[in-house]
Amino acid sequence: MNKLRYPEKKYLSTYELTSTFFKTLGVKVVDIIPLRKVFVLKTDKGNKILKKVDYDGERLNFINLCVENISKKFPNIISFNTFSDGKKYKMWKGNCYVLMDLIEGREATFTNPIEFKMCGELLAKAHLASLEFAGEKNIKSKIDKSLVIKYREALKNIEEEEILVKSFRFTNEFDSLFIHESQGYIKEIKEAIKLLALSKYSDYREAGKNIVVCHNDLAEHNFLFSSNEMYLIDFDYCSIDLRIMDLADLLLNGIKNVAFDFSKALDVIDGYNKIYPLENEEYKLLYILLLFPREFCGMVTSYYHKQKSWEEEVFINRLKMKIMNEDFRREFLEKYRIKFNIS
Repeated sequence: MNKLRYPEKKYLSTYELTSTFFKTLGVKVVDIIPLRKVFVLKTDKGNKILKKVDYDGERLNFINLCVENISKKFPNIISFNTFSDGKKYKMWKGNCYVLMDLIEGREATFTNPIEFKMCGELLAKAHLASLEFAGEKNIKSKIDKSLVIKYREALKNIEEEEILVKSFRFTNEFDSLFIHESQGYIKEIKEAIKLLALSKYSDYREAGKNIVVCHNDLAEHNFLFSSNEMYLIDFDYCSIDLRIMDLADLLLNGIKNVAFDFSKALDVIDGYNKIYPLENEEYKLLYILLLFPREFCGMVTSYYHKQKSWEEEVFINRLKMKIMNEDFRREFLEKYRIKFNIS
């Protein structure tokens, strides 16, 4: 069994695991196994995943609607079980729970170039399966917040945090690292905003072009190999958006820990193109998404706004690692710019 980290133990302790609760789920539980932030239940109706979710019924119904429509053309995903009252979720003592069938298998390995490319192919299949559904008028209207707004908000946040930290009488190691690097990242954010304004990004959104159900959490553990099949699981963070948002997420997750290996990036793009080819303009949009320093922005915001309960040392070490990777990231961006003729 995977060793549980303290934050996971703390979260798992908030679950209701009583016989009374299990009875309302409609299953007889014979064993319980913790796994990350969920529990695997061995039941009389097969192995299940019990998951406590932090969103309301409306959000869950939207996720379920997305999953059910994708599964009509792409069955390699996990759907929520339906309870006796016809709902996909169970409210218990103020908390919301869902139950899913467990898929026995192993996680994908992004460092394996063949598997990483297969992840690109699988993502393209899921996007294609959602294309018609996401294009429906009432669904398309739910498109996620524009990058134009997100990037301007990020710029404002970083600039305000820079002013704040410079006003401190005493600074710590994280503060010093942030101040030393902030201007370089602010420059990149401004460049991304400029390129976005010159692109067809807004035109794509207004025309509903290549709008799909985006997964938004494309980590290794959400790609599973099972019985010669590959599955994409956990749509908790899904949204309606341009498909390029997901591809950028997958690409970055696969290369950021391997010195921004350009060949691996080409592998996943090739895998995606094999199923659902990108248009020329989308290569530029992908470049803009990769140029924007989202990990730095996320790290700094999490630290100064207390959004994560990490120890101080964890924040410092992670920020140091991101800074150490900057030469690789910028070298990657230059190779990408030349390869795809980004001006």
